[in-house]
Amino acid sequence: MGHSKDKPMLRYRQGTGAERLFAIEESLRIGRHPYNEVSVGDKSMSRYHCWVSKFKTEVVIEDLGSSNGTYVNGTVIHKPTVLQMGDRVKIGSSLFEFGN
Repeated sequence: MGHSKDKPMLRYRQGTGAERLFAIEESLRIGRHPYNEVSVGDKSMSRYHCWVSKFKTEVVIEDLGSSNGTYVNGTVIHKPTVLQMGDRVKIGSSLFEFGN
């Protein structure tokens, strides 16, 4: 999958050292259920854990009432939160980095 350098992305590094990149075109739902755009087999992640959505020039993350919360730079979020380049996002026990 080709990615432009200026597209916002989430980078996921698996425990094996493998890396997955997810371009944020409009929105991505993240969770452990296979129907999500980003599906991760992390048992501490809810089936439908959070949304990451692009609105013009901003990218916003919103927790969907998950059991273990969504964290941005170590702080649990309780409302839609604008992501900044380099932000680290913890979803369940999985770590993502926001960038391009």
